[in-house]
Amino acid sequence: MSKAQERSIQYHLRLAQARGNDWWRNIEDEYDQIERAWIKLTTEWTGSEEERERLLLDFVFAIREFQNTRGLWRDQITWCERGLVAARALREQTDEATLLNNISSCYAALGEVRRALEYYNLALRFTTGDTVGDQARRGVFLNNIGNAYFSLGETGQALDHLEQALSIQQKVGPRKAEARTLNNIGGVYLRLGEWQRALEYHEQALMIRRDIGDQGGEASTLNSIGRLHGERGEFHRALDYYQQALVIWRKSGDRLGEETTVLNVGASYAGLGELRQALEYYEQALRICLEIKDRPGEAITLNNIAVTYTDLGELERALEYLEQVLIIFRAVSNLNGEAAVLTNLGTAYYEFGELERALEHYEQALPLWREVGNRSDEARTLSSIGVAYGELGKAAQALEYHEKALAIRREVGNQAGEATTLFNIAVVQESRGAFDEAKRLLNQALTIDKTIDSPNIERDQEALVRVQKKLEELRP
Repeated sequence: MSKAQERSIQYHLRLAQARGNDWWRNIEDEYDQIERAWIKLTTEWTGSEEERERLLLDFVFAIREFQNTRGLWRDQITWCERGLVAARALREQTDEATLLNNISSCYAALGEVRRALEYYNLALRFTTGDTVGDQARRGVFLNNIGNAYFSLGETGQALDHLEQALSIQQKVGPRKAEARTLNNIGGVYLRLGEWQRALEYHEQALMIRRDIGDQGGEASTLNSIGRLHGERGEFHRALDYYQQALVIWRKSGDRLGEETTVLNVGASYAGLGELRQALEYYEQALRICLEIKDRPGEAITLNNIAVTYTDLGELERALEYLEQVLIIFRAVSNLNGEAAVLTNLGTAYYEFGELERALEHYEQALPLWREVGNRSDEARTLSSIGVAYGELGKAAQALEYHEKALAIRREVGNQAGEATTLFNIAVVQESRGAFDEAKRLLNQALTIDKTIDSPNIERDQEALVRVQKKLEELRP
């Protein structure tokens, strides 16, 4: 290798490592050249093997943030796999564990969560030591494993690992990681419908993040609290938290954080029924996605736009956007995203009364959810199939799918989902004239919803009054 080639490799490494205003634009313009320099280093280096391996690791760690922002998950996996070879050759076990963790994060982002868990658990094996560094890394990896189980809908496993992580972090720190875990535990309780417990954890995270001056973390937690209020239907309160987060993101110039929050603002306006205003914010988010070339964010935003057009009754536009999203997810082999879009396509057809086409798309989504191990969304799709069969007057099929959804929701500990499924089964039983059974199921749903302080309590009560009235009409 010539001296000029060596200088080129060093130049592109410094470019990958550089940060500052719009740092990503410089990398964007030179990414292909950086990749070529990395390949030359891999295949044509004539210096010492040790120097080459260390330079390779420097490249891998330098380019990761850019690859994350762009959603270049497959690229990053390729780089990290080569980085593993270097770390093992240099006997750098800390780097090896970090790379395994990074590969896991890529697979998780691609929706291949079971595969991600395999790598997370490999990384965890490097943290059995008693040093503060080993324990701190163990806390980080346990937190990531908890998040993986959360994305699979396995809330029990998620809480178990997150609580292990929190226990370690409260002893050895760092406080930034402790706050992240607290925030994630809050997210699990939100999924379980335990609003107050979720809020308590989010507020603990917010206090720490403000105390240590972690502005990005503060904005992230404000986002989480906003999402909690949104889930409860308290959209004006949600908007207040999102606006606080936006101030921080814009002040710091964090375009990715701004994009996420703008998207959430749009979702709040959609929840308020102000669909045109929601679209304005989704379009803002889309412009940011395109500016920073955030392909995963682009897909999510296009999906939200499609859902909004569905709610506006503009089926053709909704389908047009969903087809764009499907192309993106299939291009990056994101099975989780593909399944989500197929489910939303089913919902769009359902909203417009095309029940057979809705079922066709739901049935396409099911094997994908199962392949990636996403039990929570598998249950949601099973429930949607049950509702569609109910609308078609096919009570037996409706009950079959609702029962499958109920079993999964009980298995993963999703109380809010369990209550909704019990309600849906009750509706089917009511349609069959099985009013006693419908009443029993509605009472079960109401008990759960009261326990978790669900916004669906009034829905359950109204259905009970209706069913009770029908029972009374049947009495002699």
